[in-house]
Amino acid sequence: MKTIVQIGTANAEDNVLDYIKEQKFDVFGIFIEPNPYSIAHVQKQYKDLKAKVISNIAISNKDGSIDFYLPCDFQNGNSQIASVNLDHLVEHGNPVSSIYRVT
Repeated sequence: MKTIVQIGTANAEDNVLDYIKEQKFDVFGIFIEPNPYSIAHVQKQYKDLKAKVISNIAISNKDGSIDFYLPCDFQNGNSQIASVNLDHLVEHGNPVSSIYRVT
């Protein structure tokens, strides 16, 4: 059995899911996604994968908690633009007033 680790799973609609389907779900998957509003969608996408861990955490070079920023339409779970860096969202055209902070 192969192991797949995906950091930043987002909405789980990508080549990783296609690969897992090609392998007939015979893989162990570790999926890490910091956006809490994407987790339900990730769980749905990988429901047929028996061996999996889905974690709602962020990966960083620092220990502890950190602010995480989402655009105002974050609740749809489909936003690919989220970051621990507020400026990253602003650079993608999100006004500061429309950015949601998760702590």
